[in-house]
Amino acid sequence: MRTVRMLPLCARSLRSSSFSERPLYARPNRGIDDWRWILQALNPDPDQASIPLLGRAYKGRSEKLLLRRDREHKGSILTVRIWDSGVRLLPGRQTLYFAQVSEEQLVQRFGLFSYWRSAPVSADDMRQTREALGKLEQKFEQGNLLLLRSYN
Repeated sequence: MRTVRMLPLCARSLRSSSFSERPLYARPNRGIDDWRWILQALNPDPDQASIPLLGRAYKGRSEKLLLRRDREHKGSILTVRIWDSGVRLLPGRQTLYFAQVSEEQLVQRFGLFSYWRSAPVSADDMRQTREALGKLEQKFEQGNLLLLRSYN
């Protein structure tokens, strides 16, 4: 029951900080979308709008939520990816989520193939993202990972 409320709360909180939930990426095993991504990656003149983000899996599971903030001035995208950790907290079997905050930088190889490369975020970007998620209980973990759950 909390799963239904938790993810919309994350999305609303981050949208209020200029993040958007745009499915501009291919998820694993999507067939036609994978081919579309390959063709877009071969664009000789890439920009943020032309190269979609690829989905990431954790223990074989796709993200439950992917939000992004365009940073055209830096030529990058700030992303927040949220997964169900598979852990349930007692009492009530509350879902524990984890989030990865990263800066995606557009990379072009050999003047032909383009893709997004993940890089760690600055302390300021992490602080702003955590403030946006302020309505959720958070625990900062190593690097760019956060454990998330809603308050009881």
